Amino acid sequence: MDAAAAKYLGVKTIAYEEVAGKGAKQITFNQVDVDRAAEYSAEDADVTLRLHLALGRRSKRCRH
Repeated sequence: MDAAAAKYLGVKTIAYEEVAGKGAKQITFNQVDVDRAAEYSAEDADVTLRLHLALGRRSKRCRH
């Protein structure tokens, strides 16, 4: 989704690794600070909706 958000919306999203870390130091999502988890989750929902709307419009143009 990060790549699609950049390509179709021009938005750099919060990467999961920025929230939970990566590799041996990665934590599970339930260990993420609640405020940071809320920010990540809200952005994820917002970008998902925005991509749906943007790509839906694109697919309607392609059908005609």
